[in-house]
Amino acid sequence: MNRKEMARLMPELNRDDIEQLMKEGLEGEFILHHLTKKDALFPKDDKAYLVKSGDAFVHAYTDDGLEFHIRLQKDEGIGMLNIFIEEELDFILRGMDRCTVLEIPIKKALQTTSIKFILSLYEKMLSAMSINLFKMLKNYAAKVNYTNEQYLLNFIVTRGGSYRFSSSEDLAHLLHIDLRTFQRIIRKLSDRGVLIKEKNFIEILDYDAIQKI
Repeated sequence: MNRKEMARLMPELNRDDIEQLMKEGLEGEFILHHLTKKDALFPKDDKAYLVKSGDAFVHAYTDDGLEFHIRLQKDEGIGMLNIFIEEELDFILRGMDRCTVLEIPIKKALQTTSIKFILSLYEKMLSAMSINLFKMLKNYAAKVNYTNEQYLLNFIVTRGGSYRFSSSEDLAHLLHIDLRTFQRIIRKLSDRGVLIKEKNFIEILDYDAIQKI
């Protein structure tokens, strides 16, 4: 990847940052992955991954059996946490329809000799991790306080009353609802005229009914 491409894909890096990466010979380790919902990317422990276009769906698994599902949008990413903790986190990245993900050699970049550059990277990593953590806290706080039905409706309402997704399975994963339970909720709410689901699109129809739910 040349200087121009790096500057375009990572506008948060200044000229000195890019020169530092070029000096360390890391430009060849910045890789663009073009993903669809049929593709699976297995992130490497020493890399970070940033979504540069479209949306990505992330499945994360811990050694003790916990499972998380997060939707990443443009300029959000994963992989930074593995730099700070020893516990293994296994990730699977997939596109939602189509997306572009930038693979960054984060561990090697942190071994550069420029303290200023290292501090700059740490700041960016902590910012990205904070965004993901806040997103997960909001999701799980809502999950605790709502029934599955209420949680689904709140999810759609907070996204403008409609939502397009890649598959029912992906949406169920994202909401941490069992697929069969999710399908029963959709069928029940559709029969009552609360919402409509057509292929990979769902939309709220009756906001008064939602208030009662």
